[in-house]
Amino acid sequence: REGNPEYRGELYAFYIYQEEQNKGVGKALFLSVLRKLEESGINSLMLWVFTDNPYRRFYEKMGGYVVENKLFEMEGFSIQITAYGWPDIGANLRPF
Repeated sequence: REGNPEYRGELYAFYIYQEEQNKGVGKALFLSVLRKLEESGINSLMLWVFTDNPYRRFYEKMGGYVVENKLFEMEGFSIQITAYGWPDIGANLRPF
């Protein structure tokens, strides 16, 4: 959607039910997405998250780097969002 040439893949949405959090479900799902992208020849990934999301730390623990911040606006609603990037998916498939 954003068309960032440095990041070929984009993870649009990633949600884990609260009762399933802190059980390794998110990590397993995220790593399976990275593996699938890599198998498909996509070696980098970017995703956007609400800047005030208390679960942003998950992406940092998974090796993501803050790439960009901007204001997201749609139909009178606006909120600050942050992009995380993984420039080399293969490097991030190491055991966490």
